[in-house]
Amino acid sequence: MDSPLPSDRTYRIPHRNYGDLLAQLEKLNQRAAKLGCALIEIVDLGVEDTPDEISGFVKRCHLLQIKGEAPRINGWRLVAILQHVLDEVILRTVPGCEGVLGEEWREAEPRCEHCLTLRRRNDTFVLQNEAGEFKQVGRNCLRDFLGHDDPKALAGWAEIVTAIIGEAEESEESGDGQGWGHLLDLESYLEAVCAVIRTSGWTSRKHEQETGTRATAGLAIDVLTGWRTGAHDVRLESQPRDHELTLAAKEWGKGLKARADETGQTLSDYEHNLCVVANLSAIEPSMIGIAASLIPAYQRSQEQARERAQRPESQWVGEIGKRLTLKVEVVAVRELPGFRDRVTYLHKMTDEAGNDLVWFSTTGELNLGTHTLIATIKEHGEYRGRKQTTLSRCKEK
Repeated sequence: MDSPLPSDRTYRIPHRNYGDLLAQLEKLNQRAAKLGCALIEIVDLGVEDTPDEISGFVKRCHLLQIKGEAPRINGWRLVAILQHVLDEVILRTVPGCEGVLGEEWREAEPRCEHCLTLRRRNDTFVLQNEAGEFKQVGRNCLRDFLGHDDPKALAGWAEIVTAIIGEAEESEESGDGQGWGHLLDLESYLEAVCAVIRTSGWTSRKHEQETGTRATAGLAIDVLTGWRTGAHDVRLESQPRDHELTLAAKEWGKGLKARADETGQTLSDYEHNLCVVANLSAIEPSMIGIAASLIPAYQRSQEQARERAQRPESQWVGEIGKRLTLKVEVVAVRELPGFRDRVTYLHKMTDEAGNDLVWFSTTGELNLGTHTLIATIKEHGEYRGRKQTTLSRCKEK
């Protein structure tokens, strides 16, 4: 019968150590599989974020527990490995057996109670039967004592579990200083973004690369740090409207996917990323660009909503399959990648009555402004709740 490992201890692993720890645990489990031992299960209980009020960063640790089944062979289970180093003993207790051995085992000689010999050994194994009796057995005697063809399964399993526990404890204890992940509290960071935009406007990271002007995303880090240390510019003091804008933008970003699903639309990669970031409580430094852009994206969406509310209701134009002459205003042109590097130009247009029309052209693009076109009505559809007419075979008159 196997004995379960206790799973009541929760390890708190700093975010920066977590990936390396999982990689080490995978290697140890690969060793267990080769030995035919039961694999050790790492139960991830989620994350725990602790805001740092001074720096504005967030300390994140991952909560995990360790589970497994300890093999019991012919009524005996392994409770500890004694590592003999010169005249000292390093006691490595198998998880679940803490407190089973008395302090006298810390001074145990490298003796095997099966072959009754005392000699120089690197390690010996302490076994316990169901009656509570102990036996100290050398590695080479495990097979004879247990009457089992492969004693490596028992010894190997204990060594692997001990190593896994050791890895977890080491990762947990190295949490001071460099071990912690430097995450940013999203709401605090977005409030700083709002303050920068309010006083200096929006500067994208692309514009920063082209002109050398500091991007809003980076300036907001400086502002956030200044708020925490009291070294901020008076103009950039946080105001209630910054907090209100932050909350509104977050809620808008969180709902992007749900709104797209309701209308049958597909989110762009950028919109998807905005939705993911808006649903986080803390972000990696690598995410500050997309996070900062949440504010102007929300502001644009509100401006577009106001414009749509002021526009006349769009109706379908013409009869599908018929050609007619239309006077239109080309309001936007987008290049879309096509087959074999061919470019398709998406023209967004409105007619004199305010109806929405689109034309996908592979032969060239029209300039923005007013045009008179002879076109075929290809399709009547909807886009974001407005009726839209798709044109084909457009020719300027």
